[in-house]
Amino acid sequence: MNLKKAFSALAICAISGLPVTSHAQAVDTVSPAIRFIDEWGRTTRRMMDGATGYIPAGSSLALGPVASFIGYNTLEGFRLGLGVKTTAGLSRHISIGGYGAYAFGDHRWKYGAEAEWSFRQVDSYYGSYPINALKGVFSYDTEALGASSLSCATSASRFRFSLRRNEMMLYRREGRLEYNLEPSVITAIRISGSRERYYPTRFIGFGPLHTLDAWRLSGQFLWHIGGDMFQTPTRRINLKPYAPTLALRGQWVKGASDADHTDMLIVEACAEKSTPLGSSASTFSVLAHAAVTVGHGAFPFMPSLPSSPYILRRFGSFALLRPLELPSDRYIDLHMRFDDGGYLLGLIPAIKPLGISATASFDAAVGSLSDSNNPSLDSSLPPFPYYPEKSLTWSRPYAEAGIGLDNILGIGRIEYVWRLNYRSNVGARRGGIAIGIDMLF
Repeated sequence: MNLKKAFSALAICAISGLPVTSHAQAVDTVSPAIRFIDEWGRTTRRMMDGATGYIPAGSSLALGPVASFIGYNTLEGFRLGLGVKTTAGLSRHISIGGYGAYAFGDHRWKYGAEAEWSFRQVDSYYGSYPINALKGVFSYDTEALGASSLSCATSASRFRFSLRRNEMMLYRREGRLEYNLEPSVITAIRISGSRERYYPTRFIGFGPLHTLDAWRLSGQFLWHIGGDMFQTPTRRINLKPYAPTLALRGQWVKGASDADHTDMLIVEACAEKSTPLGSSASTFSVLAHAAVTVGHGAFPFMPSLPSSPYILRRFGSFALLRPLELPSDRYIDLHMRFDDGGYLLGLIPAIKPLGISATASFDAAVGSLSDSNNPSLDSSLPPFPYYPEKSLTWSRPYAEAGIGLDNILGIGRIEYVWRLNYRSNVGARRGGIAIGIDMLF
């Protein structure tokens, strides 16, 4: 066997994510080792594919979500976890699940449990339509500030892994009851009520308050306008990727203790649209997000500009803006991305088969902070973490831009991002590498 040809084929498959046997013509004899790697690659992609994030473990159980197995961040250090969930093989109406994780940095256990009742018999709890279900959730875990803004996707992968220092995290205990209705794959409604408690960390305190407690009522609607998807028991295939998506969310948050005077109404809207350019495979995508807050409350309950506290960055978030670096209770953010569809790198014969495309992005936001939510003007509010004695004010819109490569291994994206202004802010990152993965869990 020509080992040089064999390893060349393996390299192509490793980069492109295609089966090794599709390049078998480049190899005189496909060895058992190559076949093993091929099957391992297929299995790995099946595990990470689709809308589940769970690994089947028999006919009635599944392990996951995969994204929660291992993580690393500034507050917790390394974190190992394991979760399990019953499937329709055990019951076609009831699903019960839970997870546990231990962090070696803060030496704390995190945990969660959930039970879901489906009002119809289902073949799968991973997106079998129509969805009509009631779910109860109880959890104690960490929450990264800036990671919970409204998204135009029904759910997004959130790997708890961050190589850069991020102290903007809190401990959060939550009990939540939610109702989910998705009569089709293009619409989704979620109504929930929860009781939340935030705990301080070694990085963030609440002034004289030991905890922050609140009740939260939330309603969310998502519409994939004119869209159409092919549904399997574990996967959605978007048949109209250029159809626009609209998401709306309203929340009422009320302090649950005499010391916490939070009482605010939050309204958010998000819209996303991708457009093909000419006859080529290049695309231009736009996402706009806006939030308005009426009332008064502590910073963990306020909306925050979408940042990227973890190593993975989703479209519609900022790569270099730190959570609460520019405190806002009302803002508009705009995100644009161009993908050349592989045209530029396709000019290089050795790279063209890999399908890697060049990308360019631009992200901007403008906002303001009302006096009623400014801790420097109201001593009853806990101070903002970065600036305990004062809060920054907006002097101009914030902006950052980047260039990179997309469709790496079929799902990955890497880009270098520059901060275009506010570069003199204390601790500001003026540039850095951002990574993205186009998968939903």
